[in-house]
Amino acid sequence: MSNVFIFTGKSIEEVDFMEDCYLQLILIQYSIKSVSENIGRLEVELENNQESISDTTKTQWINDLKTLRTIQAFLSEWLYQLNKHCPNP
Repeated sequence: MSNVFIFTGKSIEEVDFMEDCYLQLILIQYSIKSVSENIGRLEVELENNQESISDTTKTQWINDLKTLRTIQAFLSEWLYQLNKHCPNP
């Protein structure tokens, strides 16, 4: 099921986001922003706590950064491809 409920300003409507490329674009942009914020937060945490965290934690945070960057790259490519296929409103 790919339906979501959105508030249009006057009412709540059910929308199939798999059929609505503009809603997909919005959701992907918010996802990219969220992932970017998490990357930034984790980089700051890693930099500020390098001396006080264990090697295991440091390794886990570095792996988390790699995963987040992979997700960010995937979402960016998805956004790019979707932008190519969505006609201008």
